[in-house]
Amino acid sequence: MNKIKHKIVFLALIGLLPTLLFAQDIDDDQTNDVDLLENTNTSNFELGNGLNLNMNEGDYSFKISGMLRPSYGYEGFDRDTSANNYLYVGAARINLEGKAVKEKVSFFIEADFVNSFTLYEAFVAFHINEKMKLSVGQKLTFTNDRAYSINESQLSMVNRSPLSNSFTTDGREFGIFYESSFQIGNVILNPLVAITSGDGMNSFGDNSIDVDKGGLKYGGRLEILPLGAFSGKEGHRHVVDFYREEKLKLAINGSFSYNVGASEKTGDGHGDFQLFDENGKEKFPNYGKFYIDLLLKYKGISFSADFVNSFAYSKKDIYSSPQAVIRFTGEEVSSKYVLGTAFNAQADYLFSNQWGINIRYTTLMPEYENYDQSILQKEDWYTLGVGKYFKGDALKIQAMGSFIDGKDSTNPTDLSTVTNDRYEVHVVAQIIF
Repeated sequence: MNKIKHKIVFLALIGLLPTLLFAQDIDDDQTNDVDLLENTNTSNFELGNGLNLNMNEGDYSFKISGMLRPSYGYEGFDRDTSANNYLYVGAARINLEGKAVKEKVSFFIEADFVNSFTLYEAFVAFHINEKMKLSVGQKLTFTNDRAYSINESQLSMVNRSPLSNSFTTDGREFGIFYESSFQIGNVILNPLVAITSGDGMNSFGDNSIDVDKGGLKYGGRLEILPLGAFSGKEGHRHVVDFYREEKLKLAINGSFSYNVGASEKTGDGHGDFQLFDENGKEKFPNYGKFYIDLLLKYKGISFSADFVNSFAYSKKDIYSSPQAVIRFTGEEVSSKYVLGTAFNAQADYLFSNQWGINIRYTTLMPEYENYDQSILQKEDWYTLGVGKYFKGDALKIQAMGSFIDGKDSTNPTDLSTVTNDRYEVHVVAQIIF
């Protein structure tokens, strides 16, 4: 009865959230690509598309933009624990990007001033032709789920799903990235391949002592659009149906990554812990992830679903100390790496007045369900969201609330059951300038 009562209170709270928000129009999706201006020496500014400078009769273009996301968060618990209320800046970013048309080269730099690693992205891209591009540097990789293949500014809810946040740390890596697109009849295929350091952002460390760990990380993604192209440049990735597709559109995607010698829980960082082989030398298991996701859009309705499975593998025994006394078991590996599966499903609807509503369900399933030290714990998330778009993603206000059905545990002293259920509410205002 206690869970039911709290769920009713939670749903009532979500019902009041729209009173926080307001009205107006939409614009094109935001992307990291440079939109070339007409072939004249011009400059212009547009909310959501930054300050654009076009020079040398269109041969060179330069763009300055940024994003702010002031936010509010609330966390409550079923157990006897005080609730948390907090205000924070979710993002404060500056972007610089440019393109040299004749040289077929572009660059992109993104800095976030609320993150301990200020430099988010910095890469140079060579545009082989209109359908193929090769990038080198640090950027948001496409080898994770759909939500981590787009920028945070393009999310249809305040935050990425628990699936995304559990199996990915930040999604940005240093390496080589190949992107391409081919069309066979009405079917569009987008093969994407990446070879990265496997050590996450700023992977070479803060100084010369903080070096990379393990080997390289190999990954790829195949996007299939069997019903033709979506409207908008990011339409096959962006969940919100801003263009209200007149015909049903579908995107089916599969991605994978395999990190040789991962030293961070999701294979997206490095140096979080030390492990050794029988000779006392540093040795880490290989860590892999497989994703499958899909996206449907039709007349303002969107449906998306994601599935992920992760694993860790080593040919040799792994030990927790250089003395090679205590060998790691399979269960103990789950205390260092996120091991298990997860499923996420989400439905969205965008009204013609640019109000949007969302509902999302996520379940997390650890490989060792009864192992309390496992990083991934069994949870079911139920989330409702609402948002008002004033100019697409450029100016919007969003709110969402989640009920988390956590794994119950038994107190060994009095054998009483302790519930790990909790509640979260998040509100964010976003402006891209």
